[in-house]
Amino acid sequence: MGTDPKIEETAIVVQEQPGALIRPIADLAAVMEYQEEVARVVGKALKPGRDFDTVPGANKPSLYQPGAERLMLIFSLACDFEIVEREIDHAVKVPWSKRKKKWANKYKGDRDFTWITETGESEGIYRYVTMAVITNKRTGIRVGSALGAASTLESKYIDRPRDCENTCLKMAQKRAMVSAVKCVLGLSDRFTVDVEDTMMDAPADDQPADQAPRAEPAKQAKQAKERTPEEAQLAERYKFALKAHPSITPSLAGMIFDDVKSWNNDSGGVGTVRAWELMLDCWDAGLVVGQSGVEGVLRSVPRGDVTGLEKVLSDRLAAATEKPGGMTEDDVPF
Repeated sequence: MGTDPKIEETAIVVQEQPGALIRPIADLAAVMEYQEEVARVVGKALKPGRDFDTVPGANKPSLYQPGAERLMLIFSLACDFEIVEREIDHAVKVPWSKRKKKWANKYKGDRDFTWITETGESEGIYRYVTMAVITNKRTGIRVGSALGAASTLESKYIDRPRDCENTCLKMAQKRAMVSAVKCVLGLSDRFTVDVEDTMMDAPADDQPADQAPRAEPAKQAKQAKERTPEEAQLAERYKFALKAHPSITPSLAGMIFDDVKSWNNDSGGVGTVRAWELMLDCWDAGLVVGQSGVEGVLRSVPRGDVTGLEKVLSDRLAAATEKPGGMTEDDVPF
């Protein structure tokens, strides 16, 4: 009488001794399928600007608290917090100094500024280190955890610490939760470290009147005159693609365009724009996730082979829907 292969495999696992090689908990194909499913859910459920966004200077989006909470709801996860460490002193004197930019704002998009320094002394210090523990609601099993810290010594709180004690505690919890959700769902390749706070809490006078840098009107007119007819058409097509994908922020779309352009030997021609449009379609459909996903698609095709890249992206869209997604030549303003 033969032995059931499944029983044999189970017996091998049970007999493993401490120090033995760590084995996958499931078949590799099943694990990869799960990761692709998570990527599709993230691509469809989260919206840029609400759940995540790309902070200027970062190469990947930053996950926001609403996005992390939405993912916990979708995957039936719960989060509990523990205060691991705290420092509270209501009477300590803290001298502080802030150096920040004062924008000229002579016209919309003016990037000129001067540095100014503010000094003072505040009273009180509050610091929290919290742990976010993620559990599976259906099983009650702990599936992950992460630490988060916040302190009134941070520049945005240091001049008013007594007003920010509770804010620091909540901020530490938020940072821990966002980090834990990314770890549990394996989203570090899609989202960067938590740099959201530096932009969301920045004082108004520390930012230019318009976040998107634009040239002065005279410079804009000069640039328009210097464009060739083909460049003008490509610029119109670029703007049309942005309007056709409202869920993708201009900064994120620009980052993807730069990746495709670099892959196509720094060519900004029609081929690059067409491949970029298809890449945006795939991103919208959850078929390409994160900058690593974009880079993975580009690596799968010989550098500069635009036709091959368009076929790969079109095939992905065709496999996901009955009718291939993306814009056709009739849709663009040519």
